[in-house]
Amino acid sequence: MDRERTGSGAGGRDRVALALLAAALVVGLLRFVRLGEWSLWIDEALTLSDALHGKGADNPLGYWLLGLVAEARGGRPDEWALRIVPALFGYLSIPLSVWALRPIAGLRAASAGALIVSASSWHVYWSQNARFYTLAAFLTLLGAGLVLRGLARGRIAPALVGLAVAGSSALAHPTALLVPAALVAAPLVLLVLGRGLDRRVTLAMGLVGLVALFLLVGWASGLVVHWQDVRGSGNPGHFLLTAGFHLTPWLLAGGGLGALWALRTGHRGLQALAVVVALGLGLALATSFGARMTAQYVFAFLPWLAVLAAAPLATADGLARGGASRPEGERAAADGWLQLATVALLVVPALVSTGLYLTVRHGERWRWREAYAHVFENRRPGDMIFGMAAPVGEYYLTARRSEVRDPVELVYLDRFRSEVPGRWDRRGRRAWFVVNEEDLYDWAPAQRAQMRRILREDCRLVASFPLEVESRDLSVLVYLRE
Repeated sequence: MDRERTGSGAGGRDRVALALLAAALVVGLLRFVRLGEWSLWIDEALTLSDALHGKGADNPLGYWLLGLVAEARGGRPDEWALRIVPALFGYLSIPLSVWALRPIAGLRAASAGALIVSASSWHVYWSQNARFYTLAAFLTLLGAGLVLRGLARGRIAPALVGLAVAGSSALAHPTALLVPAALVAAPLVLLVLGRGLDRRVTLAMGLVGLVALFLLVGWASGLVVHWQDVRGSGNPGHFLLTAGFHLTPWLLAGGGLGALWALRTGHRGLQALAVVVALGLGLALATSFGARMTAQYVFAFLPWLAVLAAAPLATADGLARGGASRPEGERAAADGWLQLATVALLVVPALVSTGLYLTVRHGERWRWREAYAHVFENRRPGDMIFGMAAPVGEYYLTARRSEVRDPVELVYLDRFRSEVPGRWDRRGRRAWFVVNEEDLYDWAPAQRAQMRRILREDCRLVASFPLEVESRDLSVLVYLRE
């Protein structure tokens, strides 16, 4: 083997792969940059409230961890403390993705995929969010690594343990079950297509998956009904648009080319990877016909898609029939320039987007903190406050309160309570309105028109906190009615 051409050093080490991994670990530190600077948004405030005041059964593992942080911080964490656990799991998922996906693509492609993930502004966003998508993704990767090793070595036990670990991701967020579902289904699909992996492991996993489906179908149906009540009926167009935006056209195109590469080269590991991604996204799309789905529910597939997009760097094929594998330092089928171009085309735009996220995009968060701070500094005794994202307002208008789902310092201003300002208007009290114009589009037309009339005719604009991110208007406006 020509080590100069392969990038291998003594002992067959792949210096290119190690450099990619080192870069991924360095870029991954961006998850801790400005971690506490962005305002909370409504889901983060609700996470705090639910974790500490009785609704932790929804995502028990994440809420338990948040409860430990809250206890350590005296009962009400600040923004940094709320986000440090998701940031840690976001960072740890980067090297974990290399370990998990190395059997199907080799160290070089897995490391390139980790670098793509580390540069992703979407991954940084959820790592800097008091939600538990990074925890769920971490658990799915940990389980997937065991499943893939079980398939590669023809061993049932690690594969089933891996499924159990991946399934535990539902304790962080139930939609993460899309990953173990795809892991069960993908080997069966490949078996039908004549590209099967280890038959014994495939059938054992299929049997366990069938039992799990039988046991969980009632729970899953109830979850869909709950989402319909809370988020509205199905809207596949919404899912496709948000997934296309956050996964980015570049990465999706790279994943598609990676799938074609897998078919052309006969790389069994990459073929399995492509089927897992296709099944996961397909299951989410199918669910979106019955309940509102958005891109964050397929967040756990980001590392899989990134490695698939890095297909030209693939070397070892641990899932090849008979467990055949090429040395890690062996040169990929493409030449070095194609490998470099593949990584650059996917990483550079992602880094640019992350740079914007950390600067002019203000963490892609509504500036509720500044808006409610303005109200806090200028309100008088007896003033009414009507606020969108009211739990966030409650957090910033009170010093120690954590049960923000039921605010006492302000009144909800949303589509469910649009008539409330009109009722209070009869009392003649001075009133503040903290609004985001984009949120009004969720209101019924008549309600929206009435609220705009109140703001236009009865109020004056006293402060604005502009922020536009791509096509979204995240600006927060403060009106005063005297």
